[in-house]
Amino acid sequence: MTTRQFAKLLPLDYQKLKQGRGKSTWFVRQSKQSCIMAVAERTSVKNFLPEFHSRDNIFHFFGYDKEESCFVDFRDVAVESTLCRYYITKNQTKEQDKFAHYFLFMDIFHEGEAFRLFASGDECGDAFLRRTEIENTYNKVVLEALQTEKPTTKFSFVYRTPKTGCSFTIGEDPFYDEFFPEYPLTQLRNLVQTILRQLTAKSVAAKKEVA
Repeated sequence: MTTRQFAKLLPLDYQKLKQGRGKSTWFVRQSKQSCIMAVAERTSVKNFLPEFHSRDNIFHFFGYDKEESCFVDFRDVAVESTLCRYYITKNQTKEQDKFAHYFLFMDIFHEGEAFRLFASGDECGDAFLRRTEIENTYNKVVLEALQTEKPTTKFSFVYRTPKTGCSFTIGEDPFYDEFFPEYPLTQLRNLVQTILRQLTAKSVAAKKEVA
C-alpha cells in the first residue's frame, strides 16, 4: 500500500508529517485531549495476527500483559471481502503516571493483499479523567448499592483475577466512547472503523462497476 493510498483511507483531520519516524511516512491528528500518529506498511498473510477464535491461540498475548502494560481491546472482523484484525494495548510506566499511552496494531487483508497499521494515541490535557472519574463513580455506586468496598474493576484481561500495575478500567469500555469523542482510545477505535468502512465502500463500488 502506497502512502497516497493510505492517506485516502484516513479520516479527513489527519495531516501528513513533514518528517516522520524513520523512513516511513506518518500521519498525525492533534487535539486538546489526544495526539494520534499512524503509519501503514505492506506485509504478508503469513504475518497476520493469530486466530482469536480459539483460547489456545491467545496465550501469546500474555507476553504483552506486564506491570506497565495491558490489553484494552481486540477484535477479529470480516466485512465483504475484507478481514480486519487488531488489538490495542495501554502503557503506564508508573502507577502515579498521570497520562496513559495507547498502541494499536491492525492487520488487514483486502483484495488479495495484506497490510499492517500501527498507531499510537497519547492522552493530553484532562483526558485522563475518563479513566479515573468513571471508575471512582462506579466504585462509589457499588459501595452505596452493595455496602461493600471490594474492588471489581482491577482484573487481568483473560482470567478475571486481581491484578496490580496497569489494568483495564471501566472508563475504557467502548460504551463510553460517544461521551469522550476526543479521547485517544476513542480515536484509535474510530481510525479502525473509518479505514474498514473506506475499504468496504471501495469493494462495493467495484462490484457495481463490474455489474
